[in-house]
Amino acid sequence: MVGFAADGTNSMFGQHHSLSKLFAKDIPNLFLIKCICHSFHLCASYACKKLPRGVEDFARDVYNYIQNSPKRIGDYKEFQCFVNIKPHKLLHPAQTRWLSLLQVVKRLLEQLPALKLYFQSAVLTDRLLAAQSILDKCLEPTTELYLEFLSFVLPYFNDLNKEMQSESPKLYLLYEKMFITYKTILECFLKPEYLELTEEEKTSMQVHDKVAALELLELKIMKIDFEKIENHLPLEDIYLGGNVAALIIMNRNSIHPDQIRQLRKKCLEFYIESLNQIKNRFPFEDEHRQRLKNLRFLNPDILLDSNLKRSVPSIAHLGQMFPGLCPTNLTELDREWRALRNTNLPFQGDQLIKADEFWRHISKIRKGDFSQMFPLLAQFAQNLLTLPHSSANVERLFSAINLMKTKIRNRLHTDTLTGLLYTKSGLKKNREPSQEHLKHFNKNMYKFNLPENDTI
Repeated sequence: MVGFAADGTNSMFGQHHSLSKLFAKDIPNLFLIKCICHSFHLCASYACKKLPRGVEDFARDVYNYIQNSPKRIGDYKEFQCFVNIKPHKLLHPAQTRWLSLLQVVKRLLEQLPALKLYFQSAVLTDRLLAAQSILDKCLEPTTELYLEFLSFVLPYFNDLNKEMQSESPKLYLLYEKMFITYKTILECFLKPEYLELTEEEKTSMQVHDKVAALELLELKIMKIDFEKIENHLPLEDIYLGGNVAALIIMNRNSIHPDQIRQLRKKCLEFYIESLNQIKNRFPFEDEHRQRLKNLRFLNPDILLDSNLKRSVPSIAHLGQMFPGLCPTNLTELDREWRALRNTNLPFQGDQLIKADEFWRHISKIRKGDFSQMFPLLAQFAQNLLTLPHSSANVERLFSAINLMKTKIRNRLHTDTLTGLLYTKSGLKKNREPSQEHLKHFNKNMYKFNLPENDTI
């Protein structure tokens, strides 16, 4: 066992007698990481709590009022046709679904004109306080502004979350992707001089090349006190998304300046809380950060770029960071790495290639005597690519099993489940079954003569 990833519950990653602690006790070199997808979902969830609660209540109330009644669904479709909006269903925000909130926000913004007309009618016909409360929120101009802000900012979290749900290796991209998200959020409310190097800083640190400048800028950004008010842009200059800025200008006569100021303050609190959550949940400043950062040599883009591959002169230090996966002969490992940097590879710089395919190709390169040219390096890279970055893939498998083994099919044998899962995996990759394979699908595939007390 070389790596373990799970959600951050106490039973999994707690300080005392958790599963990760027990694993670490038995396997000293085990790579441990909290599931990236769970962590980024929590970052967005805690940040959303800084916004007024009325926004989330609005989404839930609209769904509960309409979708739980077939009559109201039918009435609402008439209003959708009247304003020429697609007859999409309303969505419900779910706490256990990582990417649900953004879809709910987009659907509400799409359906808002029909919702305003529907609830104006519902107030007169149903005469319910619930309808009046929802109508007030629909007509409140700040409701649409908050929804537009969420529509702008949530993709920063969702895009990374989606990428890290991949079944292919992504750990080597984690640090870079996190840092890009972190810096992008900072740019929305921080003064520009804190996000770039001055000429004085370059001179004092003797920075002469682009790679060193980027390293220095990264350290500067990670040390910024983003909660300090003096470092912030003026409140009216904080960026909240293009649609928010346009709506504020269009509705400047109907929105009180105090409401706009309160909106900007709440959105600023969202930014600050999201950054605090990212720093708390992801190791930016310790040894774990260096381990993730140094994995970038696995990225094919590094070796296919003449400038970037010079920025990684050695990988011998990874022997101490990953002792269970690294070969003992670090000198030979480094020699192979430096030789690979000067090898002409049959890939173009703009060609998209997966890391596992790239290193599989490196393992097949041969010398004149047909022995491997990079045996230690290829094996080390492929070992690192087995390290987990999330538990999404495993949870996806659990969901597949729950769909197959239902109350009606509750006696499915483990072998049958395994076969169904393999079949599903094969169909996902568009594998065409051969004729030889199809011949096995006959009555002989079933075990009719079972031992006593055995079941299929």
